[in-house]
Amino acid sequence: MARKQISRKEQLAEELRKSHERWKNIRINGGSDPLYEDGTNLNLERNHILYWRRLCEEEMEEYPEEYYLPVPEEVPSNYMVKGEEIRQKASELLRNIKENPDYMEMFGKKQKSQKETNIICYVSGYSQSILKDDLVAMRRFIHWDFLGMMQEAKEEQRENMQDIEIKKPLPEGQLSIFDIFNV
Repeated sequence: MARKQISRKEQLAEELRKSHERWKNIRINGGSDPLYEDGTNLNLERNHILYWRRLCEEEMEEYPEEYYLPVPEEVPSNYMVKGEEIRQKASELLRNIKENPDYMEMFGKKQKSQKETNIICYVSGYSQSILKDDLVAMRRFIHWDFLGMMQEAKEEQRENMQDIEIKKPLPEGQLSIFDIFNV
């Protein structure tokens, strides 16, 4: 089936529509960028809208309807949508982790597996993001399954304990080849 050819006006209208929709979505729901604040991404989408509008001005005499949609306002780059909600979820999650018996047991152990050490480092980083009020890092950590990771580490530890073969000690005195190979 042949693909329908669309005019340049329709292409630009579609791009403008998509950029406006993305901007509205970030403004209402917040973004999911793991490194940048929502304000940065809102301003990026705003710049996309301005770019598509400029192309309309350069290439056309009659603009599409979407051209006349209002240009979104510029926001501070450190702006975060639902900042209080992120803070609340982050604090609640950290409290649940630190009160978890598996975490307390893991934290109190002298000898930790690499996985357990990593989990403790992640939780420490998470605590730091809350202390520094780093909403981007808090948002990133909120979606991690810390409880699942702790359960997985505990099960792995249990499996490793089962894999250790208990060998009977060698008898004292003269050994035979049968003593050495448990025959």
